[in-house]
Amino acid sequence: MFKKLVSLLICMSLVFVSIAPAIATNSRENPERIEIEEKLEALAKKRGVPSVIAKSVARVESCFQQYTSRGGVYTGSRGSIGIMQINNRYGDFDTNKLKFDIDYNLEAGIEMLLRKWDMAVNKLPQIGNMDPNILEHWYFALWAYNGWADSNNPNTGKKKYTYTELIYKVAKEEYGQEITLIDEKLLPRSGKPSKEKHFDTPVPIHKGDIVIYRAGQPMIADVDSSLNLRNEPGGRVVGKLESQEKIEIVSGPQVVGGYYWYEVKNENKKGWVAGNWITLDELVTTYHGGFEIKDDNTPLRDMPFGSIEVKLDKGVKLEIVSKPYFDGNVEWLQVESETGDKGWLENYLVKSIEAETNVSNIDTLAVESVETKERTYVKPGEEDHAIVVVETKKQEPKEEPKEESKEEPKEESKEELKQELIEEPQIVEEKKAEIKYALVDVTSSLNIRSEATTKSEKVGKLYNKDMIQLISEPITGDKYTWYKIKDTRSGQEGWVASEFIILQ
Repeated sequence: MFKKLVSLLICMSLVFVSIAPAIATNSRENPERIEIEEKLEALAKKRGVPSVIAKSVARVESCFQQYTSRGGVYTGSRGSIGIMQINNRYGDFDTNKLKFDIDYNLEAGIEMLLRKWDMAVNKLPQIGNMDPNILEHWYFALWAYNGWADSNNPNTGKKKYTYTELIYKVAKEEYGQEITLIDEKLLPRSGKPSKEKHFDTPVPIHKGDIVIYRAGQPMIADVDSSLNLRNEPGGRVVGKLESQEKIEIVSGPQVVGGYYWYEVKNENKKGWVAGNWITLDELVTTYHGGFEIKDDNTPLRDMPFGSIEVKLDKGVKLEIVSKPYFDGNVEWLQVESETGDKGWLENYLVKSIEAETNVSNIDTLAVESVETKERTYVKPGEEDHAIVVVETKKQEPKEEPKEESKEEPKEESKEELKQELIEEPQIVEEKKAEIKYALVDVTSSLNIRSEATTKSEKVGKLYNKDMIQLISEPITGDKYTWYKIKDTRSGQEGWVASEFIILQ
């Protein structure tokens, strides 16, 4: 009942008109919701915005629609455009791109969220220490995203649900993320709270997924023009970093003035920058040839974030034995040392030594060999920095399985789907898995299910390169072979189709 009510409210919250001609334009189609969510999640993490905030805003603003069913641009009654409903009255963005470039519209939405966050930090009431990774701190920034208006004060009764309440409801009902509202009793009976007002962080507190960088990681300034370099977090400007200029994390982060600040350096500069506009240097994802340990007592773990198996000394030679795994903060390498030790370590703990592999003629993203499977990752013009990861197990040609749909069924179709549940697969006795871990290998996301069947309840979700623990040997279910697994991050247990994981 609640989901239907929220869907009705959020989809009726704006009156939309088409700016396209009356003739249908079939070439303009909305991407699948999961594709938009994945893009928003990547953009949000890149810019230091909790991804559940970004995705919930897109859900409330447009129901993830860039185009109408007739091919027109999804436009609000006041001229707001596309998925993120950007109003370009001041000409800050390219209007044509907002209409017809979905990626640009999503990027503009993240930029607008950051602007509203900055407004909340500097011009609106404060909440706690304004750490942007605490979801409760986004209350007034979200209020402002919908317009800093009296109607978004729940005490006025002008709306069944205020804009912030809608965002929080979507976060809970559609993404399983609780966010605690500010107690209405602390807000004025009418109007807007004074910008001088300071609120304690509502409890319980919930954290987002903003990426935290670590000392020693190689970064670049991810800006179009330049990035201010300061003498201290939020301090005076002492220099500038040019677009794509390479730097290294020295220390941090420190939360000051609503932002995560990092001390960075390169050969010529040193200072503090806001983490929203730096990102990992893509070259750290390019590996070829041999490697060695950079420092003494480097921990080798049984899995990313796992237990320390052994500590290696500086200069120990290594070989990469699987494709890298990115955890959202840094890439992990599965390696074997010259002394026979095997395990995982962070990529910045090793350094490259001269490679014997010749990759000068490689110009594709993946190369399949006959006897072994080579995964080669290389950017055009950077062939000398390619990754070549060889999986020694021979891969026999087989028909590529079709991924099961990850899209949640529409509310009105759920009863119809229930009628299709004619028979359930026979579940055999679980046997303990011999192989301990696997990586998820999908283009979008993978459902964790309560039983080994696509008809069973979805109890969790995994994304590409997520590490999972195998609990049982595979069994045959409907359509797929299934493993019982445990998500190493959330601890959720359930079943996944084996076609979409890579055994480690």
